[in-house]
Amino acid sequence: MTTEELKKLEATLWQTADTLRANSDLKSSEYSTPVLGLIFLKFADNKYSLMENEINTEFKKLKATRRERSIEDIAIEKCGFYLPPESRYDYLLNLPGNEDLAVALKKAMQSIEKYKPELTDTLPLDEFFRLNRRKEGNDTIIDNTTIIRLLKNFADIPKNASGDMFGQIYEYFLGKFAMAEGQGGGEFFTPRSVVRLMVQIIEPHNGTVFAKLHELLKEVDKSVRHIEKELSKNKDLKTLKDELEELHQDAKATEYFFGHIAWLQERFPEAQYEDVTGLCKLASLDEVKEQEDSLNPGRYVGVVIEEDGKTEEEFIDEMLSMNAELEQLNAEARKLETVIGKNIRLIAGEE
Repeated sequence: MTTEELKKLEATLWQTADTLRANSDLKSSEYSTPVLGLIFLKFADNKYSLMENEINTEFKKLKATRRERSIEDIAIEKCGFYLPPESRYDYLLNLPGNEDLAVALKKAMQSIEKYKPELTDTLPLDEFFRLNRRKEGNDTIIDNTTIIRLLKNFADIPKNASGDMFGQIYEYFLGKFAMAEGQGGGEFFTPRSVVRLMVQIIEPHNGTVFAKLHELLKEVDKSVRHIEKELSKNKDLKTLKDELEELHQDAKATEYFFGHIAWLQERFPEAQYEDVTGLCKLASLDEVKEQEDSLNPGRYVGVVIEEDGKTEEEFIDEMLSMNAELEQLNAEARKLETVIGKNIRLIAGEE
Protein backbone atom coordinates (compact mmCIF):
# COMPACT_ATOMS: atom_id res chain seq x y z
CA MET A 1 0.00 0.00 0.00
CA THR A 2 1.42 3.38 -1.01
CA THR A 3 1.65 6.36 1.34
CA GLU A 4 -1.21 8.09 -0.48
CA GLU A 5 -3.40 4.97 -0.25
CA LEU A 6 -2.66 4.69 3.46
CA LYS A 7 -3.56 8.34 4.04
CA LYS A 8 -6.81 7.83 2.16
CA LEU A 9 -7.59 4.73 4.22
CA GLU A 10 -6.84 6.57 7.47
CA ALA A 11 -9.09 9.47 6.49
CA THR A 12 -11.92 7.17 5.43
CA LEU A 13 -11.73 5.08 8.61
CA TRP A 14 -11.66 8.21 10.76
CA GLN A 15 -14.50 9.94 8.92
CA THR A 16 -16.81 6.96 9.38
CA ALA A 17 -15.86 6.49 13.03
CA ASP A 18 -16.20 10.19 13.84
CA THR A 19 -19.57 10.44 12.08
CA LEU A 20 -20.85 7.64 14.30
CA ARG A 21 -19.55 9.46 17.37
CA ALA A 22 -21.20 12.69 16.27
CA ASN A 23 -24.53 10.84 16.10
CA SER A 24 -24.12 9.67 19.68
CA ASP A 25 -23.88 11.59 22.95
CA LEU A 26 -20.32 10.38 23.63
CA LYS A 27 -17.30 12.62 24.14
CA SER A 28 -14.12 11.79 22.24
CA SER A 29 -12.49 10.69 25.51
CA GLU A 30 -15.32 8.18 26.07
CA TYR A 31 -15.40 6.99 22.47
CA SER A 32 -11.65 6.64 21.92
CA THR A 33 -10.91 3.66 24.18
CA PRO A 34 -13.38 1.17 22.63
CA VAL A 35 -12.56 2.39 19.10
CA LEU A 36 -8.81 1.95 19.63
CA GLY A 37 -9.60 -1.45 21.14
CA LEU A 38 -11.34 -2.49 17.90
CA ILE A 39 -8.33 -1.34 15.85
CA PHE A 40 -6.08 -3.44 18.08
CA LEU A 41 -8.39 -6.44 17.70
CA LYS A 42 -8.39 -6.14 13.90
CA PHE A 43 -4.62 -5.97 13.79
CA ALA A 44 -4.28 -8.91 16.22
CA ASP A 45 -6.63 -10.95 14.01
CA ASN A 46 -4.62 -10.03 10.90
CA LYS A 47 -1.40 -11.11 12.59
CA TYR A 48 -2.91 -14.35 13.86
CA SER A 49 -4.38 -15.19 10.44
CA LEU A 50 -0.93 -14.91 8.86
CA MET A 51 0.48 -17.40 11.39
CA GLU A 52 -2.56 -19.68 11.69
CA ASN A 53 -1.50 -22.34 9.17
CA GLU A 54 1.95 -22.58 10.74
CA ILE A 55 0.41 -22.87 14.22
CA ASN A 56 -2.03 -25.60 13.16
CA THR A 57 0.67 -27.50 11.25
CA GLU A 58 2.95 -27.51 14.30
CA PHE A 59 0.07 -28.61 16.55
CA LYS A 60 -0.80 -31.57 14.27
CA LYS A 61 2.86 -32.50 13.87
CA LEU A 62 3.45 -32.75 17.63
CA LYS A 63 0.11 -34.32 18.49
CA ALA A 64 0.39 -37.79 20.07
CA THR A 65 4.17 -37.43 20.47
CA ARG A 66 6.19 -36.87 23.64
CA ARG A 67 6.58 -33.25 22.58
CA GLU A 68 2.82 -32.67 22.27
CA ARG A 69 1.79 -29.14 23.24
CA SER A 70 -1.46 -27.22 23.43
CA ILE A 71 -2.39 -25.06 20.48
CA GLU A 72 -2.45 -22.09 22.85
CA ASP A 73 1.21 -22.57 23.80
CA ILE A 74 2.26 -23.00 20.17
CA ALA A 75 0.34 -19.87 19.14
CA ILE A 76 1.92 -17.78 21.90
CA GLU A 77 5.39 -18.98 20.90
CA LYS A 78 4.94 -18.31 17.19
CA CYS A 79 2.57 -15.33 17.20
CA GLY A 80 2.94 -13.76 20.64
CA PHE A 81 -0.69 -14.38 21.60
CA TYR A 82 -3.56 -16.82 21.10
CA LEU A 83 -6.92 -15.84 19.63
CA PRO A 84 -9.69 -18.30 20.55
CA PRO A 85 -12.71 -18.52 18.21
CA GLU A 86 -14.75 -16.02 20.22
CA SER A 87 -12.00 -13.40 19.80
CA ARG A 88 -11.72 -13.64 16.01
CA TYR A 89 -12.73 -10.51 14.12
CA ASP A 90 -14.90 -12.27 11.52
CA TYR A 91 -16.76 -14.12 14.29
CA LEU A 92 -17.67 -10.83 15.94
CA LEU A 93 -18.43 -9.18 12.60
CA ASN A 94 -20.92 -11.91 11.69
CA LEU A 95 -22.76 -12.17 15.01
CA PRO A 96 -26.53 -11.69 14.65
CA GLY A 97 -27.79 -8.18 15.30
CA ASN A 98 -29.86 -9.27 18.30
CA GLU A 99 -26.74 -10.35 20.22
CA ASP A 100 -25.35 -7.98 22.85
CA LEU A 101 -22.20 -7.08 20.93
CA ALA A 102 -20.69 -5.14 23.82
CA VAL A 103 -20.78 -8.31 25.92
CA ALA A 104 -19.29 -10.29 23.02
CA LEU A 105 -16.44 -7.78 22.64
CA LYS A 106 -15.75 -7.81 26.37
CA LYS A 107 -15.55 -11.62 26.30
CA ALA A 108 -13.25 -11.44 23.26
CA MET A 109 -10.82 -9.16 25.12
CA GLN A 110 -11.02 -11.25 28.30
CA SER A 111 -10.14 -14.36 26.28
CA ILE A 112 -7.07 -12.61 24.87
CA GLU A 113 -6.04 -11.59 28.39
CA LYS A 114 -6.59 -15.16 29.63
CA TYR A 115 -3.83 -16.47 27.37
CA LYS A 116 -1.72 -13.30 27.56
CA PRO A 117 -1.97 -12.23 31.23
CA GLU A 118 0.47 -9.36 30.78
CA LEU A 119 -2.25 -7.58 28.77
CA THR A 120 -4.57 -7.56 31.80
CA ASP A 121 -5.88 -4.07 32.56
CA THR A 122 -4.63 -2.73 29.22
CA LEU A 123 -7.48 -3.81 26.92
CA PRO A 124 -10.93 -2.19 26.97
CA LEU A 125 -13.70 -4.26 28.57
CA ASP A 126 -16.70 -2.42 30.02
CA GLU A 127 -15.89 0.55 27.79
CA PHE A 128 -17.67 -1.24 24.93
CA PHE A 129 -20.98 -0.83 26.76
CA ARG A 130 -20.80 2.90 25.99
CA LEU A 131 -21.27 2.09 22.32
CA ASN A 132 -24.53 0.15 22.43
CA ARG A 133 -26.46 1.40 25.46
CA ARG A 134 -28.64 4.45 25.69
CA LYS A 135 -31.29 5.66 28.12
CA GLU A 136 -34.94 6.06 27.19
CA GLY A 137 -36.67 7.27 30.34
CA ASN A 138 -35.89 4.75 33.04
CA ASP A 139 -35.07 2.01 30.53
CA THR A 140 -31.67 1.05 29.10
CA ILE A 141 -31.93 0.24 25.41
CA ILE A 142 -29.37 -1.97 23.66
CA ASP A 143 -28.67 -0.71 20.15
CA ASN A 144 -25.84 -2.43 18.25
CA THR A 145 -25.88 -0.04 15.28
CA THR A 146 -22.69 1.82 16.21
CA ILE A 147 -20.70 -1.33 17.02
CA ILE A 148 -21.83 -3.07 13.83
CA ARG A 149 -20.83 -0.11 11.67
CA LEU A 150 -17.48 0.24 13.45
CA LEU A 151 -16.73 -3.47 12.97
CA LYS A 152 -17.57 -3.16 9.27
CA ASN A 153 -15.52 0.04 9.05
CA PHE A 154 -12.32 -1.48 10.44
CA ALA A 155 -12.86 -4.65 8.41
CA ASP A 156 -11.61 -2.50 5.50
CA ILE A 157 -8.11 -2.57 6.98
CA PRO A 158 -6.28 -4.98 4.62
CA LYS A 159 -5.75 -8.48 5.98
CA ASN A 160 -2.06 -8.24 5.17
CA ALA A 161 -1.65 -4.95 7.04
CA SER A 162 1.78 -4.96 8.67
CA GLY A 163 2.77 -3.81 12.12
CA ASP A 164 3.99 -0.51 10.66
CA MET A 165 0.59 0.13 9.08
CA PHE A 166 -1.15 -0.67 12.35
CA GLY A 167 1.15 1.75 14.17
CA GLN A 168 0.42 4.53 11.69
CA ILE A 169 -3.35 4.02 11.77
CA TYR A 170 -3.32 3.76 15.56
CA GLU A 171 -1.23 6.90 15.87
CA TYR A 172 -3.46 8.73 13.37
CA PHE A 173 -6.53 7.99 15.50
CA LEU A 174 -4.72 9.00 18.69
CA GLY A 175 -3.88 12.35 17.14
CA LYS A 176 -7.42 12.89 15.91
CA PHE A 177 -8.91 12.08 19.31
CA ALA A 178 -6.45 14.41 21.03
CA MET A 179 -7.35 17.22 18.61
CA ALA A 180 -11.05 16.59 19.20
CA GLU A 181 -10.49 17.04 22.92
CA GLY A 182 -8.38 20.12 22.39
CA GLN A 183 -4.60 20.33 22.55
CA GLY A 184 -4.74 19.59 26.28
CA GLY A 185 -5.84 16.01 25.59
CA GLY A 186 -2.72 14.62 27.26
CA GLU A 187 -4.32 11.26 27.98
CA PHE A 188 -3.92 10.49 24.28
CA PHE A 189 -0.21 11.32 24.17
CA THR A 190 1.76 8.42 22.69
CA PRO A 191 4.89 9.40 20.71
CA ARG A 192 5.72 7.68 17.40
CA SER A 193 8.66 5.80 18.93
CA VAL A 194 6.43 4.38 21.67
CA VAL A 195 3.78 3.32 19.14
CA ARG A 196 6.52 1.63 17.09
CA LEU A 197 7.77 -0.15 20.20
CA MET A 198 4.21 -1.21 21.02
CA VAL A 199 3.95 -2.80 17.59
CA GLN A 200 7.19 -4.68 18.20
CA ILE A 201 5.82 -6.05 21.46
CA ILE A 202 2.48 -7.08 19.97
CA GLU A 203 4.25 -8.52 16.93
CA PRO A 204 7.15 -10.39 18.59
CA HIS A 205 9.77 -12.73 17.20
CA ASN A 206 9.23 -15.16 20.09
CA GLY A 207 6.07 -15.25 22.14
CA THR A 208 6.07 -16.46 25.73
CA VAL A 209 9.32 -14.88 26.82
CA PHE A 210 8.21 -11.40 25.85
CA ALA A 211 5.92 -10.96 28.84
CA LYS A 212 8.72 -9.00 30.52
CA LEU A 213 9.11 -6.86 27.43
CA HIS A 214 5.44 -5.92 27.66
CA GLU A 215 6.02 -4.86 31.24
CA LEU A 216 8.96 -2.80 29.99
CA LEU A 217 6.66 -1.16 27.45
CA LYS A 218 4.31 -0.14 30.24
CA GLU A 219 7.23 1.43 32.09
CA VAL A 220 8.40 3.17 28.92
CA ASP A 221 4.96 4.63 28.29
CA LYS A 222 4.65 5.71 31.93
CA SER A 223 8.08 7.35 31.80
CA VAL A 224 7.30 9.07 28.51
CA ARG A 225 4.08 10.52 29.89
CA HIS A 226 5.94 11.84 32.92
CA ILE A 227 8.70 13.31 30.77
CA GLU A 228 6.16 14.91 28.43
CA LYS A 229 4.31 16.44 31.35
CA GLU A 230 7.48 17.90 32.84
CA LEU A 231 8.96 19.10 29.57
CA SER A 232 5.72 20.67 28.36
CA LYS A 233 6.63 23.54 30.67
CA ASN A 234 9.82 24.46 28.81
CA LYS A 235 9.30 22.68 25.46
CA ASP A 236 12.73 20.96 25.66
CA LEU A 237 11.95 18.52 22.86
CA LYS A 238 15.59 17.54 22.32
CA THR A 239 15.84 16.22 25.87
CA LEU A 240 12.57 14.35 25.37
CA LYS A 241 13.94 12.78 22.20
CA ASP A 242 17.15 11.73 23.98
CA GLU A 243 15.21 10.18 26.86
CA LEU A 244 13.01 8.27 24.42
CA GLU A 245 16.02 6.98 22.51
CA GLU A 246 17.64 5.78 25.74
CA LEU A 247 14.45 3.94 26.74
CA HIS A 248 14.16 2.43 23.29
CA GLN A 249 17.75 1.15 23.45
CA ASP A 250 17.00 -0.44 26.82
CA ALA A 251 14.05 -2.23 25.24
CA LYS A 252 16.18 -3.50 22.34
CA ALA A 253 18.83 -4.79 24.74
CA THR A 254 16.16 -6.59 26.74
CA GLU A 255 14.77 -8.14 23.56
CA TYR A 256 18.25 -9.41 22.65
CA PHE A 257 18.68 -11.24 25.96
CA PHE A 258 15.13 -12.58 25.91
CA GLY A 259 15.89 -14.02 22.48
CA HIS A 260 18.51 -16.26 24.09
CA ILE A 261 16.10 -17.15 26.88
CA ALA A 262 13.51 -18.13 24.25
CA TRP A 263 16.03 -20.50 22.64
CA LEU A 264 16.64 -22.19 26.00
CA GLN A 265 12.93 -22.32 26.87
CA GLU A 266 12.08 -24.00 23.60
CA ARG A 267 14.66 -26.74 24.11
CA PHE A 268 14.32 -27.15 27.88
CA PRO A 269 10.63 -26.41 28.61
CA GLU A 270 10.86 -27.87 32.13
CA ALA A 271 13.71 -25.49 33.01
CA GLN A 272 16.04 -28.38 33.83
CA TYR A 273 18.63 -30.31 31.89
CA GLU A 274 17.55 -33.22 29.72
CA ASP A 275 19.12 -35.02 26.79
CA VAL A 276 17.94 -33.54 23.50
CA THR A 277 18.55 -35.65 20.40
CA GLY A 278 20.72 -33.80 17.92
CA LEU A 279 21.66 -31.12 20.48
CA CYS A 280 23.13 -32.47 23.71
CA LYS A 281 23.61 -35.64 25.75
CA LEU A 282 25.04 -36.31 29.19
CA ALA A 283 27.25 -39.29 28.36
CA SER A 284 28.51 -41.68 31.03
CA LEU A 285 32.14 -42.81 31.28
CA ASP A 286 31.10 -46.26 30.04
CA GLU A 287 29.52 -44.71 26.93
CA VAL A 288 32.72 -42.72 26.29
CA LYS A 289 34.78 -45.89 26.60
CA GLU A 290 32.47 -47.64 24.11
CA GLN A 291 33.35 -44.89 21.63
CA GLU A 292 37.07 -45.44 22.26
CA ASP A 293 37.29 -42.27 24.37
CA SER A 294 36.24 -40.11 21.41
CA LEU A 295 35.00 -36.66 22.35
CA ASN A 296 33.28 -36.10 19.01
CA PRO A 297 29.79 -34.83 20.02
CA GLY A 298 28.15 -36.44 16.99
CA ARG A 299 28.84 -39.90 18.39
CA TYR A 300 26.66 -39.18 21.41
CA VAL A 301 23.97 -36.65 20.60
CA GLY A 302 22.65 -38.51 17.54
CA VAL A 303 20.46 -37.01 14.85
CA VAL A 304 16.81 -36.03 14.71
CA ILE A 305 14.83 -38.36 12.46
CA GLU A 306 11.60 -36.80 11.29
CA GLU A 307 8.75 -39.27 10.96
CA ASP A 308 6.98 -38.92 7.61
CA GLY A 309 4.56 -41.82 8.06
CA LYS A 310 5.93 -43.78 5.10
CA THR A 311 6.72 -47.50 5.13
CA GLU A 312 10.13 -48.72 3.93
CA GLU A 313 8.60 -49.87 0.64
CA GLU A 314 6.91 -46.52 0.08
CA PHE A 315 10.17 -44.70 0.83
CA ILE A 316 12.10 -46.87 -1.66
CA ASP A 317 9.41 -46.40 -4.34
CA GLU A 318 9.50 -42.63 -3.87
CA MET A 319 13.31 -42.58 -3.97
CA LEU A 320 13.36 -44.65 -7.21
CA SER A 321 10.72 -42.40 -8.74
CA MET A 322 12.76 -39.30 -7.89
CA ASN A 323 15.87 -40.93 -9.29
CA ALA A 324 14.07 -41.77 -12.55
CA GLU A 325 12.92 -38.14 -12.80
CA LEU A 326 16.50 -36.98 -12.16
CA GLU A 327 17.85 -39.25 -14.92
CA GLN A 328 15.22 -37.90 -17.35
CA LEU A 329 16.17 -34.32 -16.49
CA ASN A 330 19.87 -35.13 -16.92
CA ALA A 331 19.17 -36.65 -20.36
CA GLU A 332 17.24 -33.54 -21.41
CA ALA A 333 20.08 -31.39 -20.12
CA ARG A 334 22.60 -33.31 -22.24
CA LYS A 335 20.40 -32.82 -25.34
CA LEU A 336 20.19 -29.09 -24.66
CA GLU A 337 23.94 -28.94 -24.15
CA THR A 338 24.45 -30.53 -27.60
CA VAL A 339 22.01 -28.10 -29.28
CA ILE A 340 23.59 -25.08 -27.59
CA GLY A 341 27.07 -26.21 -28.58
CA LYS A 342 25.99 -26.72 -32.21
CA ASN A 343 24.32 -23.29 -32.37
CA ILE A 344 27.40 -21.56 -30.99
CA ARG A 345 29.61 -23.25 -33.59
CA LEU A 346 27.17 -22.16 -36.35
CA ILE A 347 27.30 -18.57 -35.12
CA ALA A 348 31.08 -18.72 -35.02
CA GLY A 349 31.16 -20.12 -38.60
CA GLU A 350 32.82 -23.34 -37.56
CA GLU A 351 30.09 -25.46 -39.21
